[in-house]
Amino acid sequence: MLRRAGVLEAILDSASQCILAVGSDGRIRAANQRTLHTLGYKPHELQDKIVEILVPEQQRKGHREKRRAYFAAPRVRPIGEGLELKALRKDGTTIPVEISLSYVGSGKDMLAIAF
Repeated sequence: MLRRAGVLEAILDSASQCILAVGSDGRIRAANQRTLHTLGYKPHELQDKIVEILVPEQQRKGHREKRRAYFAAPRVRPIGEGLELKALRKDGTTIPVEISLSYVGSGKDMLAIAF
């Protein structure tokens, strides 16, 4: 039988949608297999990188500000609420994305979860 951590990792990696966990410092803590495949990365290439690596250059400053505001007042945000967004793939191309947000933990231990 799989250990609890192994079960959770298997569930995340079998998900058909992208899942990304980001710490309050803006660093990527986890990305499931769908995220890695969609954006063209290997696991070690995203781990602990600043999330804006996935945001087109012209939108990075605004994203940093929105990220800080989210961590100051986190809430569950369903898909379709907010702006049209694009993600930057490793090869430099962009793709349209719809993102819903949730969070776990609090303070320095808080993670924003993007689906």
